[in-house]
Amino acid sequence: MKRFLFLFVICSTVSCQYDKVSVPASSSVRDQTTEISEPNPPQTELKPTEVLESYSNHSVIGRPGHSKIEMQIVKRGEFRTYHSDNLAVIRFYSRDASKNWELKQTIEIADDAIHEANPKFRDFNGDGLKDITFISGIAARGANEIRTLLIYDKISDKLIHIENSSEYPNIAYNKKLKCVDAWRVYGGTATDFAKIEGNRLHTFAVVENFDGYRTVTVYDRNDQGKVINRIKISDDDLYTRYSNFRPVK
Repeated sequence: MKRFLFLFVICSTVSCQYDKVSVPASSSVRDQTTEISEPNPPQTELKPTEVLESYSNHSVIGRPGHSKIEMQIVKRGEFRTYHSDNLAVIRFYSRDASKNWELKQTIEIADDAIHEANPKFRDFNGDGLKDITFISGIAARGANEIRTLLIYDKISDKLIHIENSSEYPNIAYNKKLKCVDAWRVYGGTATDFAKIEGNRLHTFAVVENFDGYRTVTVYDRNDQGKVINRIKISDDDLYTRYSNFRPVK
């Protein structure tokens, strides 16, 4: 009898301890769960376009009085290294039969310049009609002015953006050779002679002053170069811009 009572007490005690550590019902677990909602996407505030510069001309470009150009330099954002910060938006118009200005084309060109566009109107292909260049880049050296060239094409009555013109600093038209020439200043100097082919410039000759020598190189249609002249020069000749390469002048 005593043994029976002893076993009954032990079993009751174990049963009570088990009840104290039992796992809560699943409904209690769900009640403790907190739902996390996805945050709303940030709202981007649209800023109005900021026009930094604005130009218009109808008395010089193309056929005077018949052609008109409008150009705006538009701010695209804050300065980012190795990215174009601004955009040159160029609109070209022609007068229609009713003497109204008709928009013929809109051209957008990336603009890295830190100075004003300073557009200039000059003939770059010898047809007697004025084309346009504007400052569009930053040169490694202050002596190099980087401009973009747009040629007026009288056949299509539109502008042709010469896409690699900004690679030719201090660009000018060479009347004698009927080509475009450019002058590069670096550790030395070089005069590049190039032809307009479609919407690009193709270099056909270079006169380079570098490391105490003047070297004349001509290039074929495949950009293969051949040195045709090389002479020693003095330091006084280093910063010479040439108007011809054969003979060198």
